[in-house]
Amino acid sequence: MGVTRDIFNWLLARFQPVYESTPIRRNDVSTNAEPRLASRTLDAAGALGLLLHFLCSAMYEHTLQQLFGTTLAATSRLLKFTSHLLLDTLKNCDESKIMWPTTLEEFVRLAASVDCFGFVDGVKFPIHAPGDGLTENAYYNGWVSIHCVSCIFAFNTSGEIIFATYNFPGCVHDAMGCNERIF
Repeated sequence: MGVTRDIFNWLLARFQPVYESTPIRRNDVSTNAEPRLASRTLDAAGALGLLLHFLCSAMYEHTLQQLFGTTLAATSRLLKFTSHLLLDTLKNCDESKIMWPTTLEEFVRLAASVDCFGFVDGVKFPIHAPGDGLTENAYYNGWVSIHCVSCIFAFNTSGEIIFATYNFPGCVHDAMGCNERIF
């Protein structure tokens, strides 16, 4: 799940205004307070980079702390804060919406290029091992020897995501989750 420089800049252009206009929630700060950008540990690009690095790797927060030069508390707070902001940003962006074709014309147009309208693929995201044995067993994938969650995506022939299902325990095979949710 790599992010190119162009995609990062595209995300940053949409994320930065939200990041700079929203105060970081803390118990000792009013929810109506103005954001204090000069006091923030990372600017919008750094905070987005921290979050994307966290989402795309299997490293611990203390390793991210060392990479980004932040304290552990600031790293944890920024990850929580920026994940909510990025989700809100992407929800309000037409280019990031997942949409299944709604008309027969769309299906025909998508199917014309490859005799189908799309395809399905899955991805596994590594997670930390859960605490109890039953949950740990459910999220362990013996094929790749990691604890993970599985996500399944349906793409149209243009490469756009038109359906997604996510957070299946790691022991669930892509086809099993696909059959349960799509068909």
